[in-house]
Amino acid sequence: MFYIHYDDEGNILSVSNHIDTELWIETTQEIFDDFSFGRKHFHEYMMVEDIRVKGKMHLVSTTYIEEGNTAHTTGPIIRADRLDADIQFGIQIIQNKYSWTVNNFIDNKTCASLSIGDDYFKEYYIVDATNRFILFDKFTLNLKDFIHTDSIEIQGCSSNMNVSVVTRSSHIPHAHTIGNL
Repeated sequence: MFYIHYDDEGNILSVSNHIDTELWIETTQEIFDDFSFGRKHFHEYMMVEDIRVKGKMHLVSTTYIEEGNTAHTTGPIIRADRLDADIQFGIQIIQNKYSWTVNNFIDNKTCASLSIGDDYFKEYYIVDATNRFILFDKFTLNLKDFIHTDSIEIQGCSSNMNVSVVTRSSHIPHAHTIGNL
């Protein structure tokens, strides 16, 4: 068994194969080796409590970096056919007659990573469904604030038209769903 020891603020104090501090979390041998051999540095990571599950801790980078596979590439967000579309983790944008509903299905580890960094703004552009160069409107989400809610309602923004939603690439999956028009 391998452990990460940390203080009350979440700063990592050490890694070891025994428990000798008050605050610790079990980790994998791979992460233990990364810290032991200097591939990762204590000051670049910290322990953050899960924003949804009290007491659950995550090891996260002190600077938020989109890493891993790109779940959404720059361009139109993929349209899902129904409201209960198969989106396990990510952001679901529902187009209603007079508004947009943005649902938060972002996984817990990504939420924890977003919560410790600076504000993280993501822009969404509402464009013509047949010509993405015709811009109708746009809205911006601060993902650092958004992760603390289940959903938000955005009024207007050309929600009553045949549109697509365009955004920059992201490792957070996105789905655009047509609701009640």
